[in-house]
Amino acid sequence: MKKILVVDDEESIVRLCSAVLKAKGYEVLATFDGREAVDLARQAEPDLVIMDVNLPGLDGLGAAFLLRSKSRHA
Repeated sequence: MKKILVVDDEESIVRLCSAVLKAKGYEVLATFDGREAVDLARQAEPDLVIMDVNLPGLDGLGAAFLLRSKSRHA
């Protein structure tokens, strides 16, 4: 089963995306901030990350940069 990480600071968006993706047969992981998204993605190794750009603390662009730089050095 393909795994998707959904990251958004708005709970309603995370719930909606998660429900739609689960109904389509995906395993869904979710979090609400960029730092936690990086940690969760490194741990769970999702097939896809859907992430908002405007997140509290570490924003989506910063999180994506950290994930991308880690995958290059793996």
